[in-house]
Parts: sequence; structure tokens; C-alpha cells
Amino acid sequence: FPDGYAHLGQAMELFAAAGDHLGQARSHLALAMALGRQDRPAEALAHAEQALPLFRAVGHRFGLAAALTELGNYYSLLGAYQQALACCTQGLDLHRELGNRDGAAISWTNLGEAYFGLGDTAAAITSYQEALRLMDELGQPYNQSLVLTRLGDARHAAGHLPAAQQAWRQALIILDELRHPDAARVRARLSQVPGPSQRTGES
Repeated sequence: FPDGYAHLGQAMELFAAAGDHLGQARSHLALAMALGRQDRPAEALAHAEQALPLFRAVGHRFGLAAALTELGNYYSLLGAYQQALACCTQGLDLHRELGNRDGAAISWTNLGEAYFGLGDTAAAITSYQEALRLMDELGQPYNQSLVLTRLGDARHAAGHLPAAQQAWRQALIILDELRHPDAARVRARLSQVPGPSQRTGES
């Protein structure tokens, strides 16, 4: 990461000197995504915010949609769910206009996070299900496992325990097939929710 940040910083300086707004915007967005992967959402948000007007200035709608989607994610991570909702909705509309199903899937996922943060579990569940539908069409099993896990969380919060278990089990099947370490976290969720016989006290 440090080497990457150094290169992106140098690239941004060169783009600025050349008056290349698109290059600057892409550099800011790349920095935002890298910082996000390092769990530094406040810094990521700052770079995504700087990318937004630059993409608008050159009319780059794909970049604008991506920046709005990233902004929505970072706002949710920082607990600013209303702002996240606004950004994700705008990003989703743009992705749909552009026919970008991959971007739309990410936007639906981020919308689910925003709704979940606001306590609207019904809207969160609907958003996650839309994301899953697109990810299934695109063939993205790992991303599906992430969304299925969050879908289970939303169903659990809504009191729909059997449906929550179903989503978590689907996520676990994918992760086991991929031999991914995230499977342990999903197993932990399942172990904390009693099955039907445990809830009724039956043997």
C-alpha cells in the first residue's frame, strides 16, 4: 500500500500539472478504494468526494457512478446513513442508465447497508435480494456469499430466524466450495441462532 500511495500521489501531481481532470479523478478514486480496503473510511471518503466534481467537470458518467457508489459505502461505514442512501440511489440510477450491471449490484449492496443502518430491515432485505439477483447473473460467487451473509443479518434483525439461517447456510456452501476463511464467521452466526427444536425445547 505505501508504494501504491506514493505512485498515485505522483500521478495526481502530473495529471494536475497537465490539467487532466479525468486523470486526477481516477487517481482520487483509486486512492479512495485503496484506503477503504485498509479500513480507513474517513480518508477514503475525502478522496471520493474530490473525485466527484472532477468526473462531473469532464462529463465522465461511468466514473461519476463509481464515485457515488464508493461515497455511499464510506458514508455507511462512518454511520452517515442518510447521506449514504442519497449517494447510492444516485449511483444506482446512473449505473442502470449506463447498463452497468456490476456497478448496479454494488449499489444495491450499499443501499442495503444504508437501509440496515437506518433500521429499515425490509428495505435492506429487498436491496440485498436485488444485489444477489444481479450477482447470480454475473457469476460472482464470493460477492454473493458476502451479500447472503448480510441478508441473513437483516432477516435476523427483523426476527425472521429460519430465513436468516437459510441465507447464512447458502453463504456457507459457497465459502466452503471456495475454501475461504470467511466460512468461520458464517458458521459462528449459525451457531448463535437456535434451530427449531432448540427454540421449542423439543429433543
